Amino acid sequence: FQFSEAETILFYLALADEVQTRKMIEHSLKLGKRVAVPLIDSQNNQILISELKDPEKELASGILGILQPKKNFYRPLKIEQLELVIVPGVAFDKRGNRLGFGKGFYDRFLKKAPDRTKSIALAFELQLVDNVPSQSHDAPVDYIITEKRIIECKKCT
Repeated sequence: FQFSEAETILFYLALADEVQTRKMIEHSLKLGKRVAVPLIDSQNNQILISELKDPEKELASGILGILQPKKNFYRPLKIEQLELVIVPGVAFDKRGNRLGFGKGFYDRFLKKAPDRTKSIALAFELQLVDNVPSQSHDAPVDYIITEKRIIECKKCT
């Protein structure tokens, strides 16, 4: 899978200690890609998707201090429109299992995505562990990219 093939990409909006996505978002917009970001719907325990056109003007601090689209800039997209989802996490194993923040937002979201939608976790090498316990409701990622390597998870199962 090539980044250049994806026309519509969902990026997470990084916390301070996560791999930062801001420059990737800006670069993708310059390339003419359609960029989407998550909006946490805590009442329904789900991720909503909003198209992002101008990060400087359209984002504000939301739940847990995570940036999200301001209400007046919410432009809903359907999950079927995504070719690529960039996923955060706390820890990952080479099989693509991920430990998130315990709410299951991305697991539920990825389970709904079409098979053609690829998922990539961005991680620091120190976030890779031998085994992340997984259950049937967990959704593994397709690739993990660290500062040192790209792991194609399906080849490691």
